[in-house]
Amino acid sequence: MKQSDSSIVKSGRRVATLLASNGMSQAELAQSLGQSNASISRKISGELKFSSTDYLTMADLFHVSVDVLMGRQPLEVVS
Repeated sequence: MKQSDSSIVKSGRRVATLLASNGMSQAELAQSLGQSNASISRKISGELKFSSTDYLTMADLFHVSVDVLMGRQPLEVVS
């Protein structure tokens, strides 16, 4: 797996973690991003990349930085 592929998968895992910790479904995220549930599912699984607009919207939605979403800073989830 190339480094870029690894970071795509890491972003998807972080989004999945944030969805779970915020009690939000993929369908709700898809609606917030104006995308299909299938598209979001493929992005979370690493098949597709999140766009810069996706990252900005999710950062606001989850109250985290884009760096956290991209794996440049640690993700701290409070239960």
